[in-house]
Order: sequence, then structure tokens, then C-alpha cells
Amino acid sequence: KKIDDIKVTGLGDNSNKILLQKIKNLNLNNIFSINRNKISEQIDSNSLVEKYVIFKRYPSTLNINVKKTKFLV
Repeated sequence: KKIDDIKVTGLGDNSNKILLQKIKNLNLNNIFSINRNKISEQIDSNSLVEKYVIFKRYPSTLNINVKKTKFLV
């Protein structure tokens, strides 16, 4: 099944949009054959991300919930 919608939450609006665009550039075609490693590489490249959960919401949505890193001052 083709992925129609990808949602990224947990960061600021601008950071969510940037991460969403990186993931869309991976050309994810089928929700059943997603390469989680490719998505993980894109998410891990963002230094603001502490941890995240990738959730497949069938039939055609991918939800990515991100927990933002807290910086010590």
C-alpha cells in the first residue's frame, strides 16, 4: 500500500518540516516494505532528537513521534 501521509511531531514547527522533507526524499513507496534504517539515519542526523518512535498507521499513514533533547546550561 502506498504511503499517503507522513506526520512528524515533537520538535518545533520548522524542525518538524525539515525532518519531514528529508524523510519524503527517501521515496518511501510501500508501507509494508519500509526500510527503518534509512528513516533512522535521517532522524539521527538531527542533533535535537533524543529518541523517537516510528508508528505505521494502516493503511497509508506513517507517524513519527520525536522526543526533543534537553540541553544542560
